[in-house]
Amino acid sequence: MKVIATRDDAEKKEYELVELCEGKPTKFRTKFSVSYTDEKVCFHFVNSYMGALNCPYAGENEPVWRGDTVEVFISPFGKENEYFEFDVAPNLSYYYCHILNPDGKTAYNHVIDDEPSAETMVKDGVWEAIIEVPFEIMLKEKAGDFKKIPWKMNAYRYDAINGEYCALSPTGEENFHIPKAFLELSFE
Repeated sequence: MKVIATRDDAEKKEYELVELCEGKPTKFRTKFSVSYTDEKVCFHFVNSYMGALNCPYAGENEPVWRGDTVEVFISPFGKENEYFEFDVAPNLSYYYCHILNPDGKTAYNHVIDDEPSAETMVKDGVWEAIIEVPFEIMLKEKAGDFKKIPWKMNAYRYDAINGEYCALSPTGEENFHIPKAFLELSFE
């Protein structure tokens, strides 16, 4: 499967996340789409939930993945051992880092200084998250050439209350850091 990113003003291609290990449908739905402008890529999650949300952290670069969160792992140049991780919780706490993953299973995180922007909304059993990442954060001086390079990515959700791990592309095990499960990302 290929993930299609559409221009910000075009109709979005929508995907649904599935159970992390086996790819089965999840109890609570998560819809995902990707759009872009010439300056940034935007990841949009729409998550259903019932009852409470678990957000044990409320700051910058906290281990938000221990509570309800959505996450994007994205690799410019299609490298499986080097990628960026952008995590956001419903209360807008976040964790952004650059990952080195030499063996394809063990991630070494380095918090990044440059920060993308994010927004969240919680209402009537749905929480939405939009993560906007300037290409310059990932590509530096090559940001203008973003369409010319290969990209890989995966998107995830952790529902802490129900213990449900979800992915756009299942990893085959209870671990998000499996780059071989990343999908091609195409900017169209």
